[in-house]
Amino acid sequence: MSHILFVGHSHIKSLQNAVDTMPELPGEASFLFVRSEEFKKPGPPEPPHKPENIDAARFGEAFASLVRGVDAVVMCFNGNEHNNVGMLQRRGAPADAKEVIARVKGAAIDRTPAWHAFLAKLAPAGMRFFMLPSPPPIEDNEYLWRSRSEHMNMEGLKVSPADHRLSYYQAQMEGFAEVSRRIGAPMLALPGSTRSAGGFLLEDCISHDPTHGNEIYGERVLMSVYEQVARALEGPGAERAPAAQADVPAPATAAPRTPSARPSHPYSDLPDARYWRQSVAEPAAEDIDPLPDARWKIGEDDKIATAGSCFAQHVSRRIRRSGFNFLQVEAGPQDPAEAAARGYEDFSARYGNVYTARQLLQLFDRSFGYFRPMDRIWTRKDGRFCDPFRPRIEPDGFESREALIRDTQSHLLAVRTLFRTLDVFVFTLGLTECWVSRLDGAAYPVAPGVAGGEYDARRHKFVNFGFNDVVSDLNAFIEKLKIVNPAARILLTVSPVPLAATYEPRHVLVSTVASKAVLRAAADQVTRDHAHVQYFPSYEIITGPQSRGRYFEDDLRTVTAAGVDSVMNIFMRSVTERPQREDGGDEELYARMEALGEVQCEEAMLARP
Repeated sequence: MSHILFVGHSHIKSLQNAVDTMPELPGEASFLFVRSEEFKKPGPPEPPHKPENIDAARFGEAFASLVRGVDAVVMCFNGNEHNNVGMLQRRGAPADAKEVIARVKGAAIDRTPAWHAFLAKLAPAGMRFFMLPSPPPIEDNEYLWRSRSEHMNMEGLKVSPADHRLSYYQAQMEGFAEVSRRIGAPMLALPGSTRSAGGFLLEDCISHDPTHGNEIYGERVLMSVYEQVARALEGPGAERAPAAQADVPAPATAAPRTPSARPSHPYSDLPDARYWRQSVAEPAAEDIDPLPDARWKIGEDDKIATAGSCFAQHVSRRIRRSGFNFLQVEAGPQDPAEAAARGYEDFSARYGNVYTARQLLQLFDRSFGYFRPMDRIWTRKDGRFCDPFRPRIEPDGFESREALIRDTQSHLLAVRTLFRTLDVFVFTLGLTECWVSRLDGAAYPVAPGVAGGEYDARRHKFVNFGFNDVVSDLNAFIEKLKIVNPAARILLTVSPVPLAATYEPRHVLVSTVASKAVLRAAADQVTRDHAHVQYFPSYEIITGPQSRGRYFEDDLRTVTAAGVDSVMNIFMRSVTERPQREDGGDEELYARMEALGEVQCEEAMLARP
């Protein structure tokens, strides 16, 4: 059982009010409200956004009293700038989204570290700090208008569009995530039970003031916070120095609440999804839902872009068939079969398979002109030419270097458009093993000499990216995408397909498990660090023990149609706003496209006949 001290501005009020209505709490709670009258600084009133705007002596005395014996401090400072800055705008003069985003993100980055530094000086050595984000905006513009009209002059104003306000909130969460990494205070996730499918605050969580949550919101957040904090305190590195004894006694009015009924241990009353027997061993395979609480969901109007390894081609095709707004930026030949054979149907752009995070990052950099590889043309064995970074998109190769260069330039322009206009980017991590250029670090999808080019040990080298490499590359990509497309969301998956071959001096099975472990751990870390990124467990669905091996063909590598169906059924149910729906179409074409899946996989070419 954890004792948590919640410190912050107005958003902690919903948590404090919820304590009085909850029959039991999985821990002890104390609250310190910065806007309290006793902390007002003498002189002209200043908004208590920063520590220097409060009576530091009085506040410090209260904090020192309450922090005694506490296991963790949860900070909830500011957080409403996305509402204050972006909610209303002048009619006929739309707010500059970039300016608003810069302001709300800047406020988060500017103010929170000051509060953390201030509290850390007052806290016992080794005290663990966490950050709690504010609730997301509400979607109902009419309710916003009514609530604001009650106490302010709305003449000449209008409510900003809901999607704009959501993008401002997401930008602010990015700012908080950046601060969280900088100060070493993990950012806690809001439970999915507080958000709609579109990412807005659920109707039953809205207070009479639409910029704050109510007691229901507070209850759901409190339960989630205690669970996350307990997990963090019990994990690696959780050892802390004992809390120092404060000299000032705690005031009677601030005594922590002790619940009347407590669970016998932290695991005694968790949801069924947290227990193996109830959620994995007992249910039928088709009833298992490994993602019961998605962070956000994909809407039917969201422009969805895809990229990744061979398995990601299945995801692309099923999304397209299900009637979603699949973003495709390069038009192929009129003949569907020819378009599929030349890689126009695999992903949202004709980049072929993007197996590694390094490839993805370099694809972005190449499309915006930040990186220009020295090695841009490979000669094939038949004398024709291919693109080193998508060697299979022209089955017969390019007839000339000029034709290849023109196609590459057109392709990269299309990719730039894709990154700027997508709403959701689905990326499937496939490999950690990779071949790169010794000249400039350019990462290839396959070893030189396999699909084109010529291997030269003086110019090429093998690398096997580790956890830190993958996380660093993903973070760099995420930050760069945010610059050109602030509202973009990212859904990460890990391919369940084993390696066809390994260059490491060990068994391919060991390399496969090591590679997937790195990718899965990296995806988990990045998801924890970014509020707009979430993970979808396609890897677990196919390879988990509940599948009993039935989702692989006899080669133990190719995923069966039933396996793809299982992944996509859960995908549609868990992370989209409606169940899976096949919109029909040319079934013969789709069958041919599915049959081409293995052919379009460069890595499969490494296998020995």
